[in-house]
Amino acid sequence: MKKKLETEQSLKIWVDGGSLGGLGPSISAYIFQNGKGAIIGKNYGYLGIVSSSIAEYLAISNALNFADNYPHRDIEVFSDCLSVVNHINKEYPTKPDYFLELHQGVKEMVKKFTSINFFHVSRNHPLIQKCHRLCRAGLRNLRISKVWSY
Repeated sequence: MKKKLETEQSLKIWVDGGSLGGLGPSISAYIFQNGKGAIIGKNYGYLGIVSSSIAEYLAISNALNFADNYPHRDIEVFSDCLSVVNHINKEYPTKPDYFLELHQGVKEMVKKFTSINFFHVSRNHPLIQKCHRLCRAGLRNLRISKVWSY
């Protein structure tokens, strides 16, 4: 019975963030997968003009904010951005300074969950690829809506 409860309570979150150019219009995306492997939610959103690393951090932050609406309390977050995952996994990161506020925000959100772990995965992982496609769709929609002329 305990294994069933753990499966029902677990949530995997796959995230991606991207920007056009080094610093440009940016999108974040996330996919939620329950303990049984079913996709139970996905979303993408415009972030403004930020770097790709900040877009990845904000993808994690946005996903955790939304995850609070789900009953799952055991969370695993997967990202293809090694620098952001390493930064979040450090208790007191020191550099770069502009990540500190993002880090503190994520650490506050982490307190809402029973357990949470952050993992780096290859950008070739199928669910990271799906997140990446959501980001690309969001960027295409920006072009179509004339928010950005790229």
